[in-house]
Amino acid sequence: MRIVLFLSLIASSLFVVSCANPVKYPTKIPVVLISIDGFANDYLTIYPTKNLHKIINSGLKAKALLPIFPSKTFPNHLSIITGVYPQKHGIIHNEFYSRSLDKTYHLGAGKEEPRWLSSPPLWTIAEQHNIKSAVYFWPESEAKVQGILPTYYFSYNKQTPNIDRVNQIIDWLKLPSDKKPQFIAGYFSIVDTAGHRYGRNSPELAQAIREIDDLIGVLLAKLKSELNNQVNLIIVSDHGMVQLNENSNIKWQQIIDNVKDVRVVNGQTQLLIYSKNKQVLAKLEQQFKKNSANKYIVYNSDNFPKNWHWQKGHASIPDLVLDANVPFIFQSSKYKNLIKDHFTRATHGYNRIKSSNLNAIFIAKGVNFKKHSTMPAFENISIAPLILHLLDLDNANNNMDGNYQIFMPYLKTHE
Repeated sequence: MRIVLFLSLIASSLFVVSCANPVKYPTKIPVVLISIDGFANDYLTIYPTKNLHKIINSGLKAKALLPIFPSKTFPNHLSIITGVYPQKHGIIHNEFYSRSLDKTYHLGAGKEEPRWLSSPPLWTIAEQHNIKSAVYFWPESEAKVQGILPTYYFSYNKQTPNIDRVNQIIDWLKLPSDKKPQFIAGYFSIVDTAGHRYGRNSPELAQAIREIDDLIGVLLAKLKSELNNQVNLIIVSDHGMVQLNENSNIKWQQIIDNVKDVRVVNGQTQLLIYSKNKQVLAKLEQQFKKNSANKYIVYNSDNFPKNWHWQKGHASIPDLVLDANVPFIFQSSKYKNLIKDHFTRATHGYNRIKSSNLNAIFIAKGVNFKKHSTMPAFENISIAPLILHLLDLDNANNNMDGNYQIFMPYLKTHE
């Protein structure tokens, strides 16, 4: 029987603890995965980040972590945690329509309807192998995939102080061996929020980066003083950020306002169009191409770019996609000018080949990582296989698109 205890904590966070079978590998080194949402790769050189550089100087850094398409938060976090491309894990965008569910996805919808997710996240795999896991916020970490939740987790509350998250990670690592999680994931949104609202070159973003770097400093100090650095620490981001301007808005509604038999989902950097009517789709394709003015590219489901990894016939894949070029975005129905009216100064979601500013970060240090190492850029789908390897769960890597073998030159002998 699985017992769940709900505790009331500050900031109205909900902390959940559940009983599980004894840890299978009690002597293994814990893996801590931290995501800093929206931390662009070039921020490491633009802004002072002394604590992140402590990790770089004593561990492993990738030249870049490459976001999958689209470079949105939820598709990329799910690819990081499942090791597969979005079509396979199910969350193809931050918002999209599913023909099979006849619903439009919204952020966190997996909590109410786990069928949105079609691949198991790392915490599910760990729990299936009698390894305890803990999550302090991660996109869709409250979705009960295959009927399983992490041993320890918090319901998402953006107002929870960031320092509470750091302290909880340390507290989890200090639990007795029969209760300690071997895989821990944590999430911080402060850099993404500042980047969106104030832009890539703003003092507000600089302050957010200082704050997150200070938090990493606290984490590093506690790992050393309280745990003797007996962990493998991996810090990533999901995407970078592209600066917008007052002329970035694309007006599109007039083309489709009176068209019947069509469903449109505005993903800001992509317009997703669904319809069973082939004649309507063909007409819309021609009209949108005629009016593109080089602000976007029109694709139908027969000619999606290969690096999207989208295939025709999937329940959530649209029939027609307008893919914005940098720095354009599709006008919101709520705000006539998103930049002016909603204080959006920068964004992400574009195909990564359109701007290196979209590249993310990967840095790591710990018991199993070699020091002073730099590896080539790689797609974020290989992070989950790496973590399974560090947990001695290579046999659980059945259908992942990523490959942990790319890390082998940078890992110490795995005993």
